[in-house]
Amino acid sequence: MLSKEKQFELLFHQHSKSLRNFLVSRFGYDKQNVEDIVQETFVKAYIKFERFDQSRSFKAWLFGIGINTAKRWRYGFFEPLSVVSDVQLVAYYNQENPELVFERQSIIYALACLRDSDREILEFVYFQGLSLEQVAEKLKKPISSVKQRINRALKHLSVEVMAR
Repeated sequence: MLSKEKQFELLFHQHSKSLRNFLVSRFGYDKQNVEDIVQETFVKAYIKFERFDQSRSFKAWLFGIGINTAKRWRYGFFEPLSVVSDVQLVAYYNQENPELVFERQSIIYALACLRDSDREILEFVYFQGLSLEQVAEKLKKPISSVKQRINRALKHLSVEVMAR
């Protein structure tokens, strides 16, 4: 049986040209943009490869990822991977849990799509570690309003993450 890397390399060689041609015909992007989208698509597919149901069509699964990536590019939500840092990060996390990198990237994209007020409240609570009281004081709002804003922001974040 082939290793994951070898399997994926074979699949890349088998499907990269057809994915590239499909994206050009469907979205009309120039060659450089299509190359970036194809690269991003294969990185996402590699990270999620263990979740791929082998009884289904790899090409259809890959094209679905490619379409979603191309749409994100079109609407300005695309953040190209830094080839060195993110690929090294993928290799590192791949040893333990390959889904961590994809989840991290999904959350970054989702946070970028939130309204500033939603992103701000989540940053206070989850990234800066402020208590509800501290956030309420900082925003000059009652604690009940802070709780509502957190819940609303988490719902919006959840919707954005699920859209990926």
